[in-house]
Order: sequence, then structure tokens, then C-alpha cells
Amino acid sequence: MHVQLTRAGVDVIIFTAEKFHNTPDAVFPNNWFTTHPAAELGEATVVYYPMKTVSRRNERRQHIQAQLNSVYDREISFTMWETSDFPHFLEGTGVLVLDRRNKIAYAALSQRCYEKIARAWALKLRYRLCLFRGLDIQGRPIYHTNVMMSVGTSLAVVCLEAIVDPAESAAVRA
Repeated sequence: MHVQLTRAGVDVIIFTAEKFHNTPDAVFPNNWFTTHPAAELGEATVVYYPMKTVSRRNERRQHIQAQLNSVYDREISFTMWETSDFPHFLEGTGVLVLDRRNKIAYAALSQRCYEKIARAWALKLRYRLCLFRGLDIQGRPIYHTNVMMSVGTSLAVVCLEAIVDPAESAAVRA
């Protein structure tokens, strides 16, 4: 796939996750970092996120961050929340579903989406934040917003049945 992307003019950076890294979810890097072009934020930006599990934190290897930081003009990190006295998390675009065109971030609150960090993220990146509580069929919080919602440029899909509060559901619809 990287050959086709490169031929199409996309810059591709490839990293591998070896068995000894003990990072079984490394195929989902969107949870620990996001990239934002200058057209979106005024300068090309890479953002790093606090992850709940140690194996996910281990994906954030120093040489990977160094290469990402060399490509982007600005780095924003929320990872300090992982090691605070009361650790909390905001797992990237697993929990933040972004409408980049309208600069709205949708987020289902859970152990992996702490409201205070989400609000700080929205302020720093100048997004409007739409927080809600989503529950699965067993009544447990939806752990990642992107399992119940997707926003594209001309189509959005959302499982409104998972949003129990009518006011929150209405806010997502708006």
C-alpha cells in the first residue's frame, strides 16, 4: 500500500512493531498520536495522547516521536496525564471523532476519555467539543467513540441508540 500512496504523492513513514516490543495494538497508532496540517491549525502539528494501558504507551517509541517531530512544526503532548497522581486518558481519534471541516470533536466519556483533558485538547486545537455518554447493550460505557460514530466530508454515521441522554443525543444530531 505504501507504494501506491507514495506514487499518489503522499509522504509515507513506515515503522514496525516487533514481537519483543509487546505492543499487540500497534496497528492502531491513531490512538496515541494525530497529525494536523497547517491549513487546519495554522502550523503543521503532531499531538500525543495519554493511553490507558502500558502496552499502548510502549508504542510511543522515542525514535518514532523524533521522526514525527522532525516533520511537523509544532508538538502538543497530553501524555503527562498518564503519570499524574490521578492518571487519566484521552486516546486520540479512538475517543475523539473529528469533523475537521467544521472543527467539531465528538467524544463519548469513558475511562479512556477524560472530560478535563478533552476540554483542554479542544481549547488548544480550537475545536468545538461535543461530549456525551454512550452505553453498549450491556449498559457499559462505550470505550472508544469511533466504534459508534464516524464523520466523513459528506456522510456521518452514528449509533444514536447508544446515547441515553436525550439532550446529548440532540446535541450530536445538531
